[in-house]
Amino acid sequence: MNTRKKDEANNSRPKDFLVINRRSLLSALFTSACYVGLQVPDISFAAGAEPSSLIKKPAIVVRTTENITEGSWVWLLDQARDAGIGRIYLLVKQDENNYKSARTEKILASGELLLPLIDHKLADGWDNTAWLDEFLPRARAYGIEVHAWWPCFQDAIAAAKMPHTRSGGKGSDVFVDPAFEEVQVFQTNMLKALLERYPFDGVALDWLRYNERTDGSTGPLGEQFAERAGTTWSKAVMKNPLSRAIWDDLRARKVASWVKELLTQMRPRHPDVTWSAFVLPWVFKEVSQSYRHLSDAGLDSLQPMIYWRDWKKDVSFTSNIVSSAPFVLSGRTSLDPVFDITMDKKDLATALDYLPSDRLGHVTWYHHDQWSEEEFQKLTNLTTQFNASREELYSDKATRVPPAYFRRHLVPAQFSPDASFWALICLGELYRRNALDGTEPIIPVLALHRFVEGPLGSGPSDWHTSTAYIDNIFAFLKAHKFDTISVGQVVAFMISEDQIALPPRPLAISIDDGSASIAELFEPRAAKANQPYAVGLITSWVNEDDPQIIDQGNGISDAILTWQQVKALAATNRVDFISHTHDQHRYAKTGQSGGDAAPAVISRLWIDAEGRLETESERLKRIFTDFAHSRETIKKHLGTAPDILVWPYGIHDLLAELAAQDAGYTHFFEFGGNAFAAPRKHPNRVMRVSVMLADEAIPIAFPDDVMVAQRWWLAFQKWARNSQSIDLIEASIAQLSPEHQDHPEVLISNAAMLILNGHSILAARQLNRLRNQYPHDGAIHASIDDFLTVYQELV
Repeated sequence: MNTRKKDEANNSRPKDFLVINRRSLLSALFTSACYVGLQVPDISFAAGAEPSSLIKKPAIVVRTTENITEGSWVWLLDQARDAGIGRIYLLVKQDENNYKSARTEKILASGELLLPLIDHKLADGWDNTAWLDEFLPRARAYGIEVHAWWPCFQDAIAAAKMPHTRSGGKGSDVFVDPAFEEVQVFQTNMLKALLERYPFDGVALDWLRYNERTDGSTGPLGEQFAERAGTTWSKAVMKNPLSRAIWDDLRARKVASWVKELLTQMRPRHPDVTWSAFVLPWVFKEVSQSYRHLSDAGLDSLQPMIYWRDWKKDVSFTSNIVSSAPFVLSGRTSLDPVFDITMDKKDLATALDYLPSDRLGHVTWYHHDQWSEEEFQKLTNLTTQFNASREELYSDKATRVPPAYFRRHLVPAQFSPDASFWALICLGELYRRNALDGTEPIIPVLALHRFVEGPLGSGPSDWHTSTAYIDNIFAFLKAHKFDTISVGQVVAFMISEDQIALPPRPLAISIDDGSASIAELFEPRAAKANQPYAVGLITSWVNEDDPQIIDQGNGISDAILTWQQVKALAATNRVDFISHTHDQHRYAKTGQSGGDAAPAVISRLWIDAEGRLETESERLKRIFTDFAHSRETIKKHLGTAPDILVWPYGIHDLLAELAAQDAGYTHFFEFGGNAFAAPRKHPNRVMRVSVMLADEAIPIAFPDDVMVAQRWWLAFQKWARNSQSIDLIEASIAQLSPEHQDHPEVLISNAAMLILNGHSILAARQLNRLRNQYPHDGAIHASIDDFLTVYQELV
């Protein structure tokens, strides 16, 4: 098994911020939340199955060299059948190197086969397959699936055959680099031979990763890294969060691409075979093993190995591993967590309570040595306890309760739809109260446009920010100890979700359109405050020397930065330049009438010369050409092509996003929809806090009046929920006084926490109850509908 001992999981979150996964606390969120006879709303959650389907027969992992000795396989199957085991993972290719077999007393090398395959290295003493030829049909007769446990890239045999592919390893470990095509072909051919010879029900891939961050740096991916990161690989370069994230992502995608190709070849040949992968906790970033990419590759399940003792953690580390699984897994992939049966029974019971119900498949039990009757009994007891716990949690036995007393609730604060900065004031207040110390990072990304000299509210349009307000913003950020980071650091976190790339209170600043007022009014203040920021350029607007004047409508025009000014700002090493398209930031004709206009990026435009609309193919070609031209233009003037595209008007569709990705962009800035940046939801979409003229009417200070403050916290619930941060939701609820803890907005937030903990069925029931308690309250129903719009995408 793919174990890894470290003194500390250095990327793990600093505290157990997901304790709410415990069943007892879930019950507190969902106290009698279901009514008999009420229908669960049609939310279409991915895991919206009946509770009985959430409880599957457990699985066990069997290290063949220790457990299958002469005749003992019969005993093993009988024990498994009696314990209600539904699946056995059987080691068929040696995983650890220099391993002494208790059965043969031979030293095994990683990669040696424990069953014969033509033209492949067989371990000494493993040429007799009579036991396996009986084991497989007997297991099938018992209703037990047998899956081949198949280590991949920890393979000394492959390294000996292809020494140029050897890739690091520590101590006795011997790895090969999966970026080499011959390594991929070698593994694929063996798996083809395996399934042609033996009728396994599934294959569980293991060691599907690199071992250290240095691995592969001299292999085929080095050139790709240099092209994408703009620098050659080195240990010094790896200290940069963005370079490190790009490297880890390149390797993870390479591994996942092999898995996808493997499944493309194997599934037509063996359509009934199930494919899974044992994976390390995702916090070990240096091994480049992405749950998201492996799921996208089409695996049926991922099996995170939750051995907190090995990482010198406590049982709460389970929540770090499983918390994000329902959101990063896609398609057919389920979560099949693996626990070491030898660990403390009380801790294991607690760990099971952390598991989500959404996407939960088989709970798998691992034993490094021989299975005994005692371990099987322990497994049976834990399974019984877990099933009873889940059945109670998901039961519909709650009796009908009388209608709720509809007392008058405090109304959340009302703000202009164009005002968003007040949410940052709430975040700053949470920081001031130390309510978010040591929690997962929350990243506000400000979106400004152009600037005007003058007092508050003196801007001539909604998109102008006064210099007085800029000063107030910078004073607020300093007072609340926000750490302004570069957009590169934002992207690094969005790629890796590695919080060591971020300071405790991160914030980023972006400015759209490239107004000359940036250099004239914003930059002097940013320089004084040492604030980094990014500017989204519309490259067709940028001249070399003389500023282009752009008509902004309503008699307002704006001078644009020149390339000379752009280069001067870039030379400060505080200002990044990203793309806002070349010439697609405009409304264009979509019909014969000049009045038929729509955003050019998402619209088929009217071709006057031909009297028709563009085809979708023509639109794709137009926007791809534009996006690529903008990227190359910035590279021509500044030496580096941006990876970030800012969507015009914050609007895009799937075709536009695909075109942008083909043009080389990896991340996209948009207006946040009342949310801070959330990689859990969209790892390549950065939500932003728009700063507009309406914000200047709201003082940048949290209200002193207690009831006004309570109304602010109620309004902030939407921001906390939409940001998909359990920490932020919990902290914002905690600011409310006891009499407001049962406010409908709080109950919707509780439903959000249920979903974020992988219990969408319970959330659906909670929302159903709330709708029925307030059948005529349009505001509550609208808030639920807004919430479901966001969370339906999430799960």
